[in-house]
Amino acid sequence: MNASVTRKLLVGVSALVLAQPMFGPRTPAGQAHPDGSLGDSDHAPVGVLPGDPLNRLGVTAGDLREAGSNPKIRYLGMTRFLDKARAVVTGTLDDSSDFVPRAIDALDKYGIKATIAVSTQREPISRLWERLREAISSGHEVASHSRRHQCQWPDPESFCREAYSQDEIVGSRDDILGKTEQPYVWTWVYPCGNCADYEFVHR
Repeated sequence: MNASVTRKLLVGVSALVLAQPMFGPRTPAGQAHPDGSLGDSDHAPVGVLPGDPLNRLGVTAGDLREAGSNPKIRYLGMTRFLDKARAVVTGTLDDSSDFVPRAIDALDKYGIKATIAVSTQREPISRLWERLREAISSGHEVASHSRRHQCQWPDPESFCREAYSQDEIVGSRDDILGKTEQPYVWTWVYPCGNCADYEFVHR
């Protein structure tokens, strides 16, 4: 499974694209312009993984300009399957657990690429960053799964609001960008599924 297909499928099923309007040197076309615009044409993909053969699925410069009105997060739309496929199978790994390196090794053995959703301030994440960087370089995607993943059962609305705060969502994106060479965080995999019934979570 190509990482591009995986990330786009997740955007449609359970995730948000975490918009990063200013790429700076990570933008394939170079530095952002002083006025905040990007040098790519509106339809040119940006933030594409190195060697990605499906770069037509990348987030476009036009998407980023549209997201610029809200520099924190932006939902960019439902997925469209590649080449009119009727279904796509995707593989994900959740949480920052010690099993992650073993799972990546097993997937690599069979040439399967996955979206690895990590909580960026929940141990043992400090021991995982090096392996995650290697995974990115071999075609896997790292997704945001909040910073602390502090689920409580049952979750009152006040707890869910904290779990879905800008610090948890945007902060986890920034942690991934700061710790890896992944040029973009495409996917938000929400934690604490019992928060999903609240309307503010849908927004």
